Amino acid sequence: MPLVWLFAVGGLVIAQTELSNFVQEGRATWEATGGSLQASHPSLPIGSTPVVRSMATGKEIPVTVTGRIPVSTERVIDISGDAARAIGLELGGLVLVHFPSPAAAEPLLDPGQGISITIYNHVIPHSAWVNRHSAEAEPAKAAPGLPPPPQLPRVLPGLPYPYSGRLYRLQVGSWPHMNGAFVAFLKLRDADFSTIHEYAHGMYRVYAAGIPSFEVSRAVRRLGDMGFTEIHVREQ
Repeated sequence: MPLVWLFAVGGLVIAQTELSNFVQEGRATWEATGGSLQASHPSLPIGSTPVVRSMATGKEIPVTVTGRIPVSTERVIDISGDAARAIGLELGGLVLVHFPSPAAAEPLLDPGQGISITIYNHVIPHSAWVNRHSAEAEPAKAAPGLPPPPQLPRVLPGLPYPYSGRLYRLQVGSWPHMNGAFVAFLKLRDADFSTIHEYAHGMYRVYAAGIPSFEVSRAVRRLGDMGFTEIHVREQ
């Protein structure tokens, strides 16, 4: 039975199995964290020691999570100035946050256990990160002539009242295998959606998360333009 970390972010309970499976790419700041080799993160367990790598310099350094920052699409981690200088990181530079992986990592999940794994804010399993190029390898084929006008996706159960003040997550699909879900995950990430990847009951589901009620209609149109044909709207 693999080790399971449970922690809460924004009212959601998130399970992270085997921190060695954790890989996260995004921008880093050093605004809120004190000196020494420390970091603040939205969800990693306090006291854990992820490795932060500068995508520009290739240098990396372990840091200790000592605080929290809000979930955001603008950054994935806040590190101390000492840590930033050690890896030559510019303010807002791209980083890779990960944990050293054992030679033979355990599977992310035994489907028979019925455990739901939710990966929040652009976090993907290490195995999917390693194999990401195979998921994107097949180039899109251009259709001859003019493309047809975009079709609005089917929305289930329907659009919410736009002035409710609530947050929603929009499920763009579910897949029995990781590759299809990972391609959808990358499309949402590249379109600057805050992205959730969830495994439950043998299916991988991908969501655009944290959508305010007044933005749901516009987000659905954007998702339709990206090729998604059916959107399930769920209150967050």
